[in-house]
Amino acid sequence: MCRLLGWATREPATLLEVIGEAALRRFTELACLHSDGWGIAWRQPGRGVGHWKETRAADQSPTFLEIAATLRATAAILHLRLASSGFAVSPANTHPFVADGTAFAHNGYIPHPASLLRLLPDNETAHLKGETDSERYFAVLRTHSHGRFHPTRIQLGIAELTRIADPFSLNSLLLTEDSLTGIAWYRRPGDPGGEAVEGHKTPDYYDMSYMYRPESFVVASGGWQNEGWTELPNQTGFSLSAPTLDDFFTFPLIDGAKYR
Repeated sequence: MCRLLGWATREPATLLEVIGEAALRRFTELACLHSDGWGIAWRQPGRGVGHWKETRAADQSPTFLEIAATLRATAAILHLRLASSGFAVSPANTHPFVADGTAFAHNGYIPHPASLLRLLPDNETAHLKGETDSERYFAVLRTHSHGRFHPTRIQLGIAELTRIADPFSLNSLLLTEDSLTGIAWYRRPGDPGGEAVEGHKTPDYYDMSYMYRPESFVVASGGWQNEGWTELPNQTGFSLSAPTLDDFFTFPLIDGAKYR
């Protein structure tokens, strides 16, 4: 399982400037456990999204600290990986995944990921580079989006995934050149059909929350935030225009009611 962090700003800013030194330290400390690689993707006006990823732990990477302090962008997503059992620590399996001008990062697990191939046309299957459920989940969303991640198209993708699979969590962030989109869909550890409560997988492990200010928006998985964050309810998505920070709205996800 993994940790997610996304942000958008009206003017280009670094991660350090957006969340501050103390918060960056707390988030980086999560890499002690989520140590199977890290990656970041950022908005490049007129050029889609740029990205960088490594298989070393973020807290052991000089590049991570350099990027956090110097990369200025108006929107980005960041991922700390804790590899699911059976999936190699490799560049191809490291998030964010980037395709068709969109970057995607996932915190969760979908058992029997081979089943997701039934939802993909041959051209999408041929473009898969790794072996993870996360990359296939991203491909399912792209198949339904046709290049635009509107709520109804995301809802259709989630409905298809939950129809044939039994996911523990579909929490994820999508970044395009002009938008940041998030998905909160999970079963709490310890709930029927969910994962066991053990170690780091406490009942609040998959909670997602956001902080929306006049000049910045930040969204993240739980485990390091202080006061001032708003919970993104389970079975809910959000959409935000970048870099204007306008048109922020949340929307329900299909087939979530039975897991509320």
